[in-house]
Amino acid sequence: FAIGLMYEDKWLTEILDNNPEINLVNLGAFVSPIEFEDHEHSHGHGHSEGKEVQYDPHFWFDPQRVSVAVAKIVDVMSEIDPEGASYYQENAAAYKVVLDKLDQTIVGKIAEIPQPKRKIISEHESLGYLGERYGIDIVGAVVSKLSSESGSTPKDIITVIELIRKHDISVIFLENETSDKVAERVAEETGIKVINGLRVEAIEDGQSYVDFMKYNIDLIVSNLAD
Repeated sequence: FAIGLMYEDKWLTEILDNNPEINLVNLGAFVSPIEFEDHEHSHGHGHSEGKEVQYDPHFWFDPQRVSVAVAKIVDVMSEIDPEGASYYQENAAAYKVVLDKLDQTIVGKIAEIPQPKRKIISEHESLGYLGERYGIDIVGAVVSKLSSESGSTPKDIITVIELIRKHDISVIFLENETSDKVAERVAEETGIKVINGLRVEAIEDGQSYVDFMKYNIDLIVSNLAD
């Protein structure tokens, strides 16, 4: 099982090339993936003509999409191991209850943020599913694409500074996995608060997915609800 949506590095391709008997299931294909936003354009959803559409792989920021992925895993595992099908299905049903409860918990927490403050600028473009599910305006990101290896360009920085001023953003969230000096430069230019510690792609040792989501939501809500 893989995320897909161009998320995994070439190590996965190499493994599959060397082991052709392995069946790859890209879960992202089954969760109604959303496109990466292009915040340079006022229409908010377009990609430049002629460019290949890129989908956001971070679907784990929506527990309902995680539930869809779990269901796909159960289908595949039940096909591989029919005798264990009831075991997989029972566990998945129990976990769906957990995910539904998590979803409702997040709805309640987001409600603590005043509507005008439900706006986020983050370090990378990674919170689109969170925004879509819970009504948060993901205004922009300092680095516009996950796949960008060169980091922010001067044009990115200017665009983000303009977005911050236009949308009256008061906080920028930096990821725990990376500490982007460019994001801090943007904060210095605009005077907004920098919050470090957002977890996007790494779970702490012993931390569950539910704990991971609650941690991120608490970090976001505690800094936007004031």
